Amino acid sequence: MAKKLTSYASRAMDKVPPSLVVGPARSWRTKALRRSLRIARRRGNVTRMRQMATLILRYAPDDVTALEAATFADDALAILARGYPTPPRADAPAYDPDPRSVLSVLSQSLPQRAGGYATRSHGILSALSHRGWDVAAITRLGFPYNRWPVDDERTVPTVDTVGPIAYHRALDERRRYPQHPLVAYSEEFAGHVERLARERRAAVIHASSFYATAYGAAIAARRLGIPFVYEMRGLEDLMRTASRPELKGSQYWDYLVRTETDICHLADEVLVITEALRTEMVRRGVAPEKISVLPNGVHASDFTPEPRDDELAAALGLTGKTVIGYAGGVIAYEGLPLLMEAVAELASRRDDFAVVIVGDGPNEGTVRNRVESLGLTDKVLFTGRVGHDEVHRYLSLFDITPFPRLPLDVCELISPMKPFEAMATEKAVVVSSVAALTEIVQDGRTGLVFQAGDAPSLAATLERLIDDPALRAELGAQARAWVVENRDWSAVTGSAEAAYARLLAR
Repeated sequence: MAKKLTSYASRAMDKVPPSLVVGPARSWRTKALRRSLRIARRRGNVTRMRQMATLILRYAPDDVTALEAATFADDALAILARGYPTPPRADAPAYDPDPRSVLSVLSQSLPQRAGGYATRSHGILSALSHRGWDVAAITRLGFPYNRWPVDDERTVPTVDTVGPIAYHRALDERRRYPQHPLVAYSEEFAGHVERLARERRAAVIHASSFYATAYGAAIAARRLGIPFVYEMRGLEDLMRTASRPELKGSQYWDYLVRTETDICHLADEVLVITEALRTEMVRRGVAPEKISVLPNGVHASDFTPEPRDDELAAALGLTGKTVIGYAGGVIAYEGLPLLMEAVAELASRRDDFAVVIVGDGPNEGTVRNRVESLGLTDKVLFTGRVGHDEVHRYLSLFDITPFPRLPLDVCELISPMKPFEAMATEKAVVVSSVAALTEIVQDGRTGLVFQAGDAPSLAATLERLIDDPALRAELGAQARAWVVENRDWSAVTGSAEAAYARLLAR
């Protein structure tokens, strides 16, 4: 009844001119509208977001949240209705391209970020450089300032050079670079990309996920009359719905699907991270003949087997224990609570193993709570984030490395980097049966596979390896051999080179 009265009052207030709404009434009205805006955003209802933002701005014209919501909603609704307004392709290149020059366009990079995206980028670009390509990169407009707190006054150079790769920044004196209006953001970024492409006489512009990075790259390539390659490393719609399933089918979800699919249609060649993602993009209407797989990889020479660090093992109380180790982001879809259920089953009948979790993330509290509720605090060790130079010491302790990703769409289609690193260091790898992981691990040859989402299946698989050190060693050796032959970056980048060759032969 109270909700109905509030609703009636709210609708009545809509009919009152804002100039007549003053004092507590204005405050109450604005607060109610902001609550409605938050609900609309959570539900992915873009039309409702725009309506609520419009009403808020009637009462509070300078409301930053409402202004940002209105700008985003205008972008999203326009793209849903008409697509992104890209320019026509130039009839001929604007300059004489160097056939070995490639400009990579990235969302982020080393040394400012060191996660999987940046690591993959550097692996691919370094391998291309070593194979004779003239490669440079530019990060999207505003990086890294757009990832830092407003009051962070640090500055970065206009170019960071890491190994053979120069990472150029698209920055000026500003500290904030709003992504919306998207057309204005992309046009400005396209100008940076065009200037660098001309300077380097790029023959190909190769952009990587997601759309906010790729639109500017596509615009620049079309204006310059050179080929555009889009590399899909994930699907933002699936990443969002993994933690917020209620978004699926919403306008916001449709917007994310539309933008990524449109970029693929604009691209001359599309590179995807897994065969499963290729299948999905074909299902979404992208021409199959222009999609090829550029999988994750590793510099195998950087990840080699190391003897156990006995000093660290003793300090952590792991001497004589078989160590089940996870190193990576503590994210919901990684399935660490499921791992804890399997560990609880094992702990009920044996005490010869321990679990070490290296890393942190948004799901860490949930995992810690599960450990406590299952009575595993003396069995599971959380190290938190470990310095880059120290990670290898912890990895040396691991006998078994599980990757218990959940049976979610994002896990079926997108592969992580970490399994390749574990395999290269001859660890016994255990993965769930999601498609992206079974593309990597051959059950019984380079690792073991358990039924995704099934804690008893995971427990049985882990126990098999705890009981059989010889099997662990055999799987680890075969895993490294497979990675060296098939997933070293020098082998993986053949897909990109083949795509470039097809485009430059036209």
